[in-house]
Formats: sequence, C-alpha cells, structure tokens
Amino acid sequence: MDQDARRKACETCDRNVRGLCVAKNQLTEALVIRDEPACPLGKHSVDPVPTDSLSPAPVLFFAPQSQWWAERTQVRRDILAESGIDSQFYLADSKSLSPYLSILEQVEPQIVVNNAMAVQPEVIRELASRYKDTTFITVNHSSLAHTIGSAGCALWFGGHLDNTRRLLNCLYASPDERNELLALAKNSVIWLPNPIRTNVPDRTREFDRANVRVLITCRDDVVKNIPTQVIAAGLLEQTFGHHITLRLQVKGIKTRTRVEPFVSATGMPVEWVPFMERSRFVESLASEVDIVFHASFTESFCYVAMEALLTGCGVVGSPAIRFLPDSLRPNPDSATEISEAANWVISHFDVMSALQARAHKQASELNSRFVKTIRSFITVR
Repeated sequence: MDQDARRKACETCDRNVRGLCVAKNQLTEALVIRDEPACPLGKHSVDPVPTDSLSPAPVLFFAPQSQWWAERTQVRRDILAESGIDSQFYLADSKSLSPYLSILEQVEPQIVVNNAMAVQPEVIRELASRYKDTTFITVNHSSLAHTIGSAGCALWFGGHLDNTRRLLNCLYASPDERNELLALAKNSVIWLPNPIRTNVPDRTREFDRANVRVLITCRDDVVKNIPTQVIAAGLLEQTFGHHITLRLQVKGIKTRTRVEPFVSATGMPVEWVPFMERSRFVESLASEVDIVFHASFTESFCYVAMEALLTGCGVVGSPAIRFLPDSLRPNPDSATEISEAANWVISHFDVMSALQARAHKQASELNSRFVKTIRSFITVR
C-alpha cells in the first residue's frame, strides 16, 4: 500500500474506531473495524475481547473498538470494582444482532451501558425488546454541537433518543451535568458522569518562566478552536514577552494537513506531537507540559482539562469547561482574552497546586456519583 493509500486508510480508521462511520470505498472497505481492528499504521490496533471469556456480571459495557476506549472502559470497571460492583465489557465490533444476543446470554446483566453510542440504535432497540428486565443506557459523550456536526453520529443520536420513547428500559445519558435535554425527554435522560482515574503521575517538570511549554491537543473539529488558540500563544510572546514553546497534538494526518499551513504562516515555532494512549498522554502532561490550552466552544465534559489539572499543569479553557475557575474560562472567540488568562497562569503558577487539589476532589465526587448512578439500576438477587 503506497503512502497516500495508507494515509486515507488511517483516516478511515480514525473515524471507524469511534464507531460512528462505515467505510464505503474499495480502498478502505477491509479496514472497517468490524472486519479488521488494526489500523495499517499500527496506531489503533486493539485485540477484540473474546466472547467466550465473558462471565455473569450485573454491569456490561459496550464501547467503540479503540485503544482509547479500551482504557477508558477499564477505568470505569476499576472504579466500580472498588465499590464491589462486578462488570464485563465488550468492544463493539459488529453491526448485526446475533453477537450481542450471545453476549447478553453469557453476562446476564442488569444494566448495559452503551458508551459513545458504540452499538447502533436498531440493535439496542431489539436487545431491549427481548431483555425487558435489563436497563439499556446509551451514553453520548460528545457535545450536542459536535453530535449534529457528524452525519452518522446525528443519525444514531436521533435513533437512540427515539428508543427512549419506544421502550421504558432504554435511557439516554450524557456526562454534561446540566442535563438540559431532560426537559424535553422527560424521565428518559440522565446525567452519567465520566469517571476519572486520580492516581496520575506526580509533576516532574520544573516550571521555568523563561521557557513556557504550551500544549494544544484536539481532534478534527471546528468546536476545538485551534486557530484562535495558536494566535493566543503568539500573543503571549508578542504582548507579554514570554518565551513560548508551542506543542500541537492533533488527531490524524487530515487535521494536521488543514492546520499546518496556517501555523507556519504565523511564524510560531511548533513541536508536532503524535496522539498517544491515555496513560502515556497523562505521563507527558506531568513531564513535558506547563499549560494546556483547551478554549473550545462547547464541551460535554473535557477529559483533557481535568487530567491536566490532576497532574499540576496550568489550564486555560473556556466557559464550556464548567469545572474551571472563572478566571481560567476566557471567551474562546478572543485570542487576546485567552492570552491574558494564560499570562495570569504564568504569573501565578504557584496557585496550580491548589487547583490540582481541587481537581482531585472534583474527580472523586464525579467517581462517587458515577458509582451511585450505576448502583441505582442494580437490584440484589
């Protein structure tokens, strides 16, 4: 496979590991996750969970087939296990009904959590119709703006919401604590917090005002606001005189191809950082980064900002990241305001230890609420 073909294949893999799309051209057809879980560049290879290894448990997680979701699902299982709740998980690799029927027969769950809408609404509807004593919760982890921005995601979003109208044992969930959709969907929408692993590496990088390392990390999405944040990093140098090393970590070759000409035109020196699994990413925050920019226009939660705080990094977000203090939530449409907030962080970096402790408390509260919500659907047998 030549370089261009490999690039196109990997871009398709990037989409399919999130469980949102299906490849429809001859070049990438064999790379659809349900047929072949390995990305040709080796970025997203995940060993499928063998169904014969599953055992009975009150909770069953479905998740997209990617390393990122394998790690996030394991965090959920670990936090439940600490509270005495057993669970099983399966990385969704099929669009047909029969594999999931087999899985439910083996696990006999009281609650099925369909993370990131990994299993499409038609399959969930049929499963819920057959297993009326099991609660099926489909979680949309994206903000609604991002959800509607993707054609496949929007269709599944509507389908899963429709399931809640048809079947009493189908619920829709979001990690957005405001849960504003509840007003329209009555009792079929719940808040299910994102659990967070709090035992992160201690910060090893010494903060040096003479060389501030700023990270911008995101996927290919207009709501992530990359250009304005790059300008804000430049203003930190031009307006406030700080020496900035900008690290850009964008997901997929396609995103870098779109962003790189603009970044080059600004004259900002940039270190391009590859996307990495969650554990390595958190380690890099503790050892290689001072401030994380995540001034996005909309968020359902924001793992990046929370994990950056937990490692002791400074964070400049936006009003969409609701767990941040107001001083770190500038207008995302203003590079000037983002740079002013970042300058405040640089000038008061000693405050980050207090924000780190605050983040640990917030994460612990989210974990407790996650366990409490899951437990509410389990009956003692």
